[in-house]
Amino acid sequence: MKISKEECLNHVAKRLGTGLRNKVKECRSKGVIIGGRIDGSLKESPILKLTNFYRKAVKDNVPDVQKMKTAIFASLFHTSSTEKAPKQNKCPTGVTPWCFYQRALANNEKPKSHSSMKTMLSEQVLEKILSGYQRLANNELLGRCVSGKTQNVNESSHSVIWNNCPKETFVSKKQLELTVISAIDKWMKTGTLKRGASRSEIQTIYSADTKMTVDQPGDDDENVQRCRH
Repeated sequence: MKISKEECLNHVAKRLGTGLRNKVKECRSKGVIIGGRIDGSLKESPILKLTNFYRKAVKDNVPDVQKMKTAIFASLFHTSSTEKAPKQNKCPTGVTPWCFYQRALANNEKPKSHSSMKTMLSEQVLEKILSGYQRLANNELLGRCVSGKTQNVNESSHSVIWNNCPKETFVSKKQLELTVISAIDKWMKTGTLKRGASRSEIQTIYSADTKMTVDQPGDDDENVQRCRH
């Protein structure tokens, strides 16, 4: 049986943000400033926007890896486009795309000035961060993003489990098993997780099938302490 790893879109996008911040620090250590206050520099605000652009480019184009890659680089080159050197050739075309330049051309209008763009990068910044984009836009990585999933649901299930069975207390093995089963059951049946499910609710759902009660006498020998994460 072949097991394939899938990537969380949010986590992959965060790698871009981390990589951009590290690049700013790396350049600063070499005496090159790309994160200053001047226009076109790589400040925190552009980094956050570029991270969101990357995530959206992947999410909006699953499961087509090539379209993901095109959209990723379109968002990057768009931000470094100028009047003298427009770089919107990878941007989506048509009368309603997000790219103001392509939208104007589709409507037979003159594109407005690039100075109106809210996120702009200088040519120097583009040169410094391009390799990071190429690393995070390779086919192998994007191929693990074709499901377009995140780990938010998984993290939410953990929250429900630990809310009903706090990590700081001892519980019986059966209580822990029932809590996990209850969280999974709620997700499978409704697609949502009810954080406030009580122990009595858990017991009501499953005691009829399992013929056991929560923390019933005789379970003391099965008490376990969960490891802290």
